[in-house]
Amino acid sequence: MVINHPHNAAYVDAIDGEPALHLDFTGLVNDKITLGRSNCTITLPDHHGAGIQRRHCYFWCNSSTGAVILNDESPTRTTLAYDQDADFSVPMSQAMNSVVVTRRFNRNIAIGNRKHYKFKLVWDGDEPVRNFLTQHPNQFGPESFDTTKARYIQGQVLGMGGFGLVRKAVNIHSGHAMAVKRFYNLEGKGHIMAIREINNMLKLSSNNAKRHDHILPILDVVYDNKHYRWIEIFMPLREGSVYTLIEEADRALSDAQIAEQVLYQMAKALKYMAKYNMVHRDIKHANILYETRMQDDGVAPYYHFQLADFNLSNESAQARTFAGTPVFMAPEVYDRQLQSCTADIWSLFVTVVWIYNFDGFRTYSADNGFELREKITAIAQHELFEHIRDMAIQDPSQRVSARELVARLKGTSSSGRSGRAIFTGLHDDGDGAYGYVPYITDDVAQSFSNTFGSSSRQSMMSRSAMNGFSAMAEFSLAGGTMMPNPYQNGLIDEHYEYADQFPRNEEVDLDATAGFAESQAEDREDEPGSGDEDRHNMGTEADSATPTYPLSTD
Repeated sequence: MVINHPHNAAYVDAIDGEPALHLDFTGLVNDKITLGRSNCTITLPDHHGAGIQRRHCYFWCNSSTGAVILNDESPTRTTLAYDQDADFSVPMSQAMNSVVVTRRFNRNIAIGNRKHYKFKLVWDGDEPVRNFLTQHPNQFGPESFDTTKARYIQGQVLGMGGFGLVRKAVNIHSGHAMAVKRFYNLEGKGHIMAIREINNMLKLSSNNAKRHDHILPILDVVYDNKHYRWIEIFMPLREGSVYTLIEEADRALSDAQIAEQVLYQMAKALKYMAKYNMVHRDIKHANILYETRMQDDGVAPYYHFQLADFNLSNESAQARTFAGTPVFMAPEVYDRQLQSCTADIWSLFVTVVWIYNFDGFRTYSADNGFELREKITAIAQHELFEHIRDMAIQDPSQRVSARELVARLKGTSSSGRSGRAIFTGLHDDGDGAYGYVPYITDDVAQSFSNTFGSSSRQSMMSRSAMNGFSAMAEFSLAGGTMMPNPYQNGLIDEHYEYADQFPRNEEVDLDATAGFAESQAEDREDEPGSGDEDRHNMGTEADSATPTYPLSTD
């Protein structure tokens, strides 16, 4: 009946001698293939109580991931995606009324009352979503054996760390790209590290009315609420980290321009964190993620950076442990002294020096912490860093604050602009992004502690820190990438053992007096959300050119 309808004649084809409707997204208005009783791509006659709406449902293709999504628009919810093999039937989300369909699952659809129209989906050629995921789209998460609870389609492993791994993924109901960080190695203090990272990120970004654009948000959190053996967080997928960006031969900007943009944007993030008395304690190239954006003029690109990986973060009044990556550590962190927000200022300065590769710093290694801090202090005296050398004062009480640094840089940096993302699918977080995400409560934390044989109180008094790249940092490294020397792993005169093609972290037990982050008083100052600091004019030649002293306020 549908095949023979005159309105569908242009789409009739044959597969293995059987009549079929041949559909593609080429040249379609709004990139949608609509199905309904009138004014649709495919006409479905409303016969015999079929209950077909004027526009009953539609297919659309997510251009960034290649995922094809079926959306139900019928008020009676009579569009169904399913599979003959129950293990590959993923139901629609009740909230979104949509689901991804592929050549490996949801290979059938039914439309109308009592499944009046039934179709088998047959795919022609390569499947774009497979190319995006770099593997067949037939593994689901968080629990592959229960497709009714599937939240995403698993993609390639992007990085591995001491507590888990990060995968590329596609949201199974929207087709959007995302990164999924799974904490599964939670023995010892691992669950405390994971929960602290999650709650601190939620506090600073996702659940904060004044969330900051330069801090990576969490889109959602799920965990094993039966056996308490794993936790997953969903985050926007970014192009890479500062570490990988510097390695790219075809990047849009020079080292100096990147250093300037990182400095200004991260200073703003640290200013925001300081208002919540939060110390990151692991600021470095690999924990700053980026996406390429284009200025409103459509000509000049820039990089939008976001701070990630908060598993070592803490409130400054409680931070006293040796935590982070030694080359980037502030002296007070290395010496296990009380740490304030200015510890991150030192680390940001070292990150800028690394980006700049001043005096060959990317390959520099030191025999001890004293030699390292003397090297940093000496570098700060160079005229290139004249206007930010107070970031590298060894006495933290004399070091410039993030607030002072932002005020100094504001209006002089071509670093934080409003604009359009070039990779729109990667920066369109969609799916109710930035909605409220529940914190992991003390009761849940205690359940994880019970599973791994330690009390919550004891665990909070002793934590683990990861040397080198943590899971979030590694997610932007290509599979199989090896660090070329010990410095690149953030170690001083230490050797990394690689168990496989991915670098793994060394776990170090450390004493601490830190607990979970608690809510702070509402930030009443004019910080994120206004966007004023991000909207500088980049149209002038002076702004676009690389200055001789890109860190200068002149």
